[in-house]
Amino acid sequence: MSTTSTKLEIKKSQKRDCSPQYSKKLDLNCQIISSDSKIIDCKQAIDSLENQVAMRTAELSSIIDFLNREISAHKQAQKTIWKSEKRYEELFNSVLAGIYINDKNETIQFCNPAFADIFEENSVTNLINKSLLDYLQKDQKQLVLSQTEHRKKNISSQYELGIITAKGNKKHLYVSVSPRFNQEGQYIGAFGSVIDITKRKRAEEEAYKFKTISDRANYGTAIVALEGNIIYINECFASMHGLTIEEAIGKHLSIFHTDKQMPEVNKLNKELIKNGYYPATEVWHKRKDGSVFPTMMNATIIKDENNKSFFISASAIDITDRKLAEIELQTAQHFSDSIIRSLPGLFYIFDKESIRFLRRNDSWCEVTGYSDEELKTLTFFDFFTEGSEKDKCAVRVQEVYDTGYSTMENNLLTKSGEKIPYYFTGRRVVIDGKTYLAGMAIDITKRKRAEERLRESEEKYSKVANYSYDWEYWVNPKGKFIYVSPSCKRI
Repeated sequence: MSTTSTKLEIKKSQKRDCSPQYSKKLDLNCQIISSDSKIIDCKQAIDSLENQVAMRTAELSSIIDFLNREISAHKQAQKTIWKSEKRYEELFNSVLAGIYINDKNETIQFCNPAFADIFEENSVTNLINKSLLDYLQKDQKQLVLSQTEHRKKNISSQYELGIITAKGNKKHLYVSVSPRFNQEGQYIGAFGSVIDITKRKRAEEEAYKFKTISDRANYGTAIVALEGNIIYINECFASMHGLTIEEAIGKHLSIFHTDKQMPEVNKLNKELIKNGYYPATEVWHKRKDGSVFPTMMNATIIKDENNKSFFISASAIDITDRKLAEIELQTAQHFSDSIIRSLPGLFYIFDKESIRFLRRNDSWCEVTGYSDEELKTLTFFDFFTEGSEKDKCAVRVQEVYDTGYSTMENNLLTKSGEKIPYYFTGRRVVIDGKTYLAGMAIDITKRKRAEERLRESEEKYSKVANYSYDWEYWVNPKGKFIYVSPSCKRI
C-alpha cells in the first residue's frame, strides 16, 4: 500500500484534548480537513496510519532479525578466528625450528621463542628490529647478502650458516628462506626458518676425524649394524680378508668367517650385546680365497644419546706372524726342555735376589725327594747343611756373580737328610737385563768312593813297599826319579 504524505488539519471547532485521560473518550467519528482542503474521515486516516506502522514494524523486525543473525555469525567467526589464531600461536611458539620474518635490509620484524633460544637471547623482543647481520662474521655476512640477491629474484634457498650468539658462542644453523613481495611486486623481505645443527656438525667433524684416522690405521676397524650388516670397514680390514671395501660394504659379517668359525663368533656377539663389549680375544677369520688366519679382536656397542644400542664397533689385528712366532717359541721351548731333561745330573737357573729356581730339570725331584710344588718354595741354599757347607756354597755363588764363573764340591742335602757329594759349576748369565746363575751339578759319589779305594790302596801299597827289600823306583822320560822305594833309599 502506497503512502501519501498529506498534512492534515483538524478544524478548531473539533480539536480535542488528546491527553491520556481523554484518549479513551476520543470520538473517531469525525472528519478532518487536509492542507489541500480535502475532507478526510478521521477513523479512516488512523487505520491507514496503523497499517503503515505495522508494515514498518514488520520490516524493522525483519532487519533486526537479520542484524542479530549477522552479529551472531560475526561473533562465531571472531571466536573461530581467535581459536585458530591461538592454535597457530601455540604451534608457532612450540616448534623447535626458529621462525622469523625480516625486511629487505635483513632487519628482524618477527620471530618465535625458538629463534630467540637459538640466538641465545633472553626474549623475542631483544631480537625485534635487530639486523640478522649483527650475529654474523664477515664471511657469513657476505653469504647472507648473496642469498638476499637470489631472493630478490624470487628464488628460495637453503644453506648452512655460522653465527655468533648473544652469549658469544659459535653455532651452525641450517637456514631455509623464501622471499616476500608486496602487491606491486616489490621485494619487501623474507620469511625463514632455522634449525640448530651445531651438534650434528660437531658429530660430522668427529666422524670425519675418526674416518680419516681409521682409513689410515694399520689395524682393521669395522662398524656393523646390530643385525650384522657391514656399514664401514677400513682398507686394512678389507685387505687382510683379500677384499675391497666396496665388496664388503652392505654384506653380512659372516663373509669374514667359515661355517665352523661362526658358532664362536655368535657366542662373542651375544656376550657383546649383554655386556656392551668384549675384550681382546683371539678370533679366526676367513680370506676371500678360503684360507683362514688368526686375529686379535675387540668390540664395543656404540649407543646413541638416549643410551640405545646403535652400532657395533670392532677392531682386528692379523696375528699370523705372531702365531708363527709363538709356534717357533713353543718349539724352541720344547726343544730346550727336552735338552734340559736329558742333561746328566742337576740343571738349575736361579736369580740373584731370591735364589729360587727359574728353571730346573726333573732330576731335582728324583734326587732330593721333594715334590715339584715343594721345590718352588725352596732356595738353592736350602740343599746344604748349616755351617761350613752352606757358607762354602754362599761364597761360591757370590764368586760367580763377581767373576762370572766358579766351581765347588759339596754335599747335597736331600729331604730325607741324606748327603750326596756333588760337583757344582756356576756361570753368570744376563737375561733381559737381569742377572742369573746357571749351572750343573754332577753326582760324584762313585768318584769319591773310587778315590777312597785308591787312597786305601795307596796306603796299603805304601806299607808293603816300606817293608820290602826290593828296589823300586820310577823315572820320567827325562831320567829324573819320581818315586824311590824305601829299600832303594836305604841302599
